[in-house]
Amino acid sequence: MKHILEDGRELVASHKDIQAFFDRNHIAGRTIRDLRSYENDYMIKNLDDFDIETLSKWTTESAIDTDGQIAIIFSDGDHMEIEFSGNGPILLGFNTADFSKYPEYNGTCYTLRTLFQHCIGRTVDSVFFEKTDRRMEFPAYCGIDMSEDDEGIQEIRLILDDESYLSFSGNIDFFCFMHQKKNGEELRVPYSELLKELSSEMMHRIFIQQEGY
Repeated sequence: MKHILEDGRELVASHKDIQAFFDRNHIAGRTIRDLRSYENDYMIKNLDDFDIETLSKWTTESAIDTDGQIAIIFSDGDHMEIEFSGNGPILLGFNTADFSKYPEYNGTCYTLRTLFQHCIGRTVDSVFFEKTDRRMEFPAYCGIDMSEDDEGIQEIRLILDDESYLSFSGNIDFFCFMHQKKNGEELRVPYSELLKELSSEMMHRIFIQQEGY
């Protein structure tokens, strides 16, 4: 059975509880307005290994690994939080986010809104997930053992109105979030757009590291 955490989010593992969450909160039919991450831990860590001029000509996939939840903000102001606790149970919340605890944009990291720009303004057409034979490697979360509810839900997809989808999954101790086309190919964005969101201080720090100072 699901467990309600102190912050209002639900800890779930069974197909029935996950389905009930998405049905109860009418996620299908909602339009995505913005995305927020609880942790600014997703920026490419080795920017200083690349020449900025060359990097600005490349693209990168709309995908991150993070240790915190993702908040999807819908056009009507409602929001949904989701997190895979690595290869463990899933946390889901509807209007549970305390955005005062989410990091504000300050130029030290580019935003999810830009990295996942192709899903902004898109409407969730349906939600897809399925039972598998795989079982969680780490079924306990904050002392709550979810192994009895484990039905092998390894990924949740929000199918969008252009047939692309947002994929949420766990990998060992990371939460993986990506935007993919119908055929599984990852959507991509120009590095130049991400670099524009970094502050001059951050860019200077990268430049200094490149020069070996």
